[in-house]
Amino acid sequence: MQIKYLDTQNEKAWQNFVLKMPQANFFHSVGWKKVIGDTFRLPSFYLYAEDNGKICGILPLFLVKSMIFGSSLISVPFGVYGGICAENEQAERLLFTEAQKIAKAYKVGHVEFRNLEPGMENLPTKDLYMVFILDLPDDAEIVWKSMRKRNRNILRKGIKSGLKLYRTAEPGDIDPDEFNQFYELFAITQQALGTPVLPKSFFQNQLKEFGSQISIFSATYEGKIITSMWTFFFKDTVLPYYIGYNKDYLRYAPNNWILWEIIKYSCERG
Repeated sequence: MQIKYLDTQNEKAWQNFVLKMPQANFFHSVGWKKVIGDTFRLPSFYLYAEDNGKICGILPLFLVKSMIFGSSLISVPFGVYGGICAENEQAERLLFTEAQKIAKAYKVGHVEFRNLEPGMENLPTKDLYMVFILDLPDDAEIVWKSMRKRNRNILRKGIKSGLKLYRTAEPGDIDPDEFNQFYELFAITQQALGTPVLPKSFFQNQLKEFGSQISIFSATYEGKIITSMWTFFFKDTVLPYYIGYNKDYLRYAPNNWILWEIIKYSCERG
């Protein structure tokens, strides 16, 4: 078994491995390498373990430099998940060792693995963020009944206020006007939170690489879009990911309502 670095000839094999492995997530996809590279020009190291000509483990890494926090290797930036994905412990160990070598060569402060599950090493961990995973049955009514009464009442407020979907957003069917309105709301929301706004090209590059896996779900009030949710579809999972909203309409709970609409949509489509 040996460690190799991804090149264009092996991108299909990498992506097939991602689709095959249950623990692989959306941000392991080779397209994320292109999105981050094209948008932010971050150097990347896409490592894979190969045994008898077949990929048996992968690790996407990006070199991130910050004037405040110094240099680091992250798997992966601008994604909540990442880390080592391997079929066996030997591949996992070799990928980990290679990451250490890169870290020493570039003199980074730390390597960050954004694993959904604990890794093989007893490494320091962060508990700053939480992961929320909701199993989706075929019938959304089951989800409705499992909610707390308070949450159902919040959703009823949106329903009674006349919130509606801008359109039924099938994956890959992006309306240009809705895209522009999403980005405008997203930028306003990020500025209000004191967060640097991600460039529009970031989303345009996502559409270029993952167009068939992206939808925008938007809530309207009296015909005006007041909330938009940028959503990824990957394998059997839906990831409501980026949101933009008009704070003047928060009294109608549009953010909760649009999440409920995404849940209903996803249940109906299995």
